[in-house]
Amino acid sequence: DGADRAEVLTKLEPYDRIPADKVKPTVQYVRNLLRKGPVPAPDANGKCTLQHPTEKGTYYLLGAVAGSKEPQPVLITLHGGGPGMEGDSQPGIGASVAKGEWKTPGTPLANAIVIAPNQPGDRTRAWTDTEGGIRFVRACLEEVKRGCNVDTNRVYSTGFSLGGFGSWY
Repeated sequence: DGADRAEVLTKLEPYDRIPADKVKPTVQYVRNLLRKGPVPAPDANGKCTLQHPTEKGTYYLLGAVAGSKEPQPVLITLHGGGPGMEGDSQPGIGASVAKGEWKTPGTPLANAIVIAPNQPGDRTRAWTDTEGGIRFVRACLEEVKRGCNVDTNRVYSTGFSLGGFGSWY
């Protein structure tokens, strides 16, 4: 009813405000979202630096095909607590991604783009924390969507340990 709606809107109001020093970069970011951009430029190891006004950090990008006419599915893989995607403590995730094991011909993810974010800040914190959590993952996905032909109906998330918890969000 109207009273419940007003109460919910009142509780959400603090989250809608953009701090004054973030208005200009946020407006620029939204303008960039409305334009198609270049495919993010990973280094030789597939590592990208996120270009975003408020979310900072790195992610790995594999399998992105520049100028693909066919929409590509996306697999987002989240690391567990600890050293991030660079660490040896990510059994199955980092190694499988690096070897391209998700690209088995004839499977739904054979031509997938893989996004493997490195949670910024303290990597032992949950992916759902406000610092470096789901907002960071969404920002990585939005950056890839600007530059690649993403099949938005086939975006999948998986993770190991703490990353598995984050994939539920």
